[in-house]
Amino acid sequence: MIKDLNFKKASMRKLIIGAALALPLLGFSSAQAATVEFETVSFLSSESNIFNDTFTVSADGVYTATLTDFEFPTEFNLLIMSVASATESKVQLFAPGQSNFSAEAGTTYFINVAGDPGNFGSLNLGQFGAEIAAVPVPAAVWLLGSALVGLVSVSRARAHHA
Repeated sequence: MIKDLNFKKASMRKLIIGAALALPLLGFSSAQAATVEFETVSFLSSESNIFNDTFTVSADGVYTATLTDFEFPTEFNLLIMSVASATESKVQLFAPGQSNFSAEAGTTYFINVAGDPGNFGSLNLGQFGAEIAAVPVPAAVWLLGSALVGLVSVSRARAHHA
């Protein structure tokens, strides 16, 4: 009975030490913010109603494209955004909002924003924002990973002592 209790204490210590050592290897952090890969705030007017630019992402993964109508000086009658690589369309937003897409590191992507600004007296002008940001991995994934490492450690310890 005492030998079994000592085995459980030793196993628990190994489990705690193993989990503590595994967390940095898993990239665990208390706050993981989204990495912004592209961001702009600009104006469209009735004379210049198209915005074009390019960007590349730093890592393979899922990204969120966000289009915002700041309603300054008034809201757009129409505001659309597209994101594409040289070979395929990734995102098409036909109104302010956001959409996820997968991207590969090193690939050049094209972002296009077009709009019909509302009338503000004699001024046909509107302000928009466009952003491309990485979707962060949820903390629950890191917690699950550390739990799996712990379960593997316990099963190995039991198999070793059996």
